[in-house]
Amino acid sequence: DSGNIEILNSILSEIEPVNEQATFEIELAANKLNQLSKTEIPILGSAVESRYELLMAHITRKFDELERLNYWIPIMSDFSGINGERFFLLMAHSADELRATGGFVSAVWLLNVHKDSTYELTYYDVAHIDDLSKLSLYPDPPDLLREHMGAWVWLIRDVSWHPEFKDTAVSAQSMFQTSVGVSSDGVIGFNQYALTSLLDRMELVKKIGVEEEIDIRELMSIVQKGTDDVGREYMDNLLQNIIVNLSEDMELNSLFYLLEDLEYALHSKDIMIYSEDEKLYEILQYKNWTGSFSEIDWMSNPIYVVDSNVGWSKVDRNIERNTNIEVSFPNLNETLTKLRVSYINHSTNSVSECEPQWNARGVTYKELMNSCYWNLFRIIFSGDELLSIDGNVTLPHGSVSADTGLGKAGSSTIKHSSYDGNLSQLSGLIVVDEGTTETAEFIIKNEEVLLGEFGDCLSYYLTVVKQPGVTNRKYAVSFVPPAGYKNHDIVVDGVGPDTDYVLGSSYEGYLKSDVQVMARFIPHDAFKCG
Repeated sequence: DSGNIEILNSILSEIEPVNEQATFEIELAANKLNQLSKTEIPILGSAVESRYELLMAHITRKFDELERLNYWIPIMSDFSGINGERFFLLMAHSADELRATGGFVSAVWLLNVHKDSTYELTYYDVAHIDDLSKLSLYPDPPDLLREHMGAWVWLIRDVSWHPEFKDTAVSAQSMFQTSVGVSSDGVIGFNQYALTSLLDRMELVKKIGVEEEIDIRELMSIVQKGTDDVGREYMDNLLQNIIVNLSEDMELNSLFYLLEDLEYALHSKDIMIYSEDEKLYEILQYKNWTGSFSEIDWMSNPIYVVDSNVGWSKVDRNIERNTNIEVSFPNLNETLTKLRVSYINHSTNSVSECEPQWNARGVTYKELMNSCYWNLFRIIFSGDELLSIDGNVTLPHGSVSADTGLGKAGSSTIKHSSYDGNLSQLSGLIVVDEGTTETAEFIIKNEEVLLGEFGDCLSYYLTVVKQPGVTNRKYAVSFVPPAGYKNHDIVVDGVGPDTDYVLGSSYEGYLKSDVQVMARFIPHDAFKCG
């Protein structure tokens, strides 16, 4: 039934032309509301926000809903056909077989939306989507993919190798057009965490054969079993159910809850969007929904740990990841960053030995999940010089790189290169057998540091970037202040639970979105920043 889509499109057609003016008016009203809430009421001796707390909370919620709709209108307009016929690539990432921008591509769809509110969704099996007679026209495989997975050609299933989704999307568009002959206007990447969240929110669990009430964490196991029983086409069944449900009746409150879920998935990068439309892409960038970081203005001194499963397994959900960052200041223009990454493999009862790298890891999903972890890590950061390396990052004899002769067994796998002209990148291979822990530690020097001033205090900003598909990375940051200063406080600015404030020199948490960490240092003889 496309009736509801037609109604939505009719409404969007009226709203879209005046949306920019609405944006301005909402921002102006929000600023006035903020000023009003802080205003002291002389006769009561308190501010409006404290005297009328429930009323102000209600008004603020309504403004939040307006702002949410305001950003969604141009996105929904483009994806529903208001702006004319569109073709979008949809890519399902398996976060259990992690790659840089989400995971191994397990399924691809082409969504064709028309101005009359109709659409077609065509499923492509990743095992057969690539036209083998046209592979010479594909982009060359990235060097690290060639070296550590023996990829002499680059296939769509492995396209999520780039650290930023925009690059992944553009490569996928090129490959798809070469093999299928259809150009696309944008790309949406999503993983099973986003899919199960939508199934739960839209109460579609019974439509996939589950009658009893279950926890959303159990739903992931249902999806795994469906993949075992049906194969890759099972993902197509799930997505078709979701899209059909979107065209059915939905109460306004349900729509807002759905948009909240989508926003959470976008902030956590369980969903990422790329659009060829420059205006729309600017909105997506502003909301940090593009799965990219080098183009985001507020990301100062980024540290981005990017893991890629190169062991042909589904083990990543059994991997506990920890990142520890310590920043010290030899002088006011220089930092030394001690960065430690560690991996604990909680797998049990693996059906294969760790080596060689290309060992068959099992047949069922459960067997593939419980295995040795071959991880190619990349760390992208601000810094000039790598001062030291500690950890077992040597190339195993049973690795693809050693077997093909591209690498030498027993040598270090660490490579230091430039990233995007402004940042640096470290890469290396670390192998974690079941029930074991492996750690690597680096000291990085940066001689181009700019400290901010906050009264008498100095401030330093650091951005910890979240990888798509990683839900459980624990991170800790600590700071050793410059000479003559002491630690004052740390402000962590993220989304939802990733926002916090602490006094002192350190902070730790779980990375649910990109977070900006601000540390402030106060002179030894001062009591406040001024």
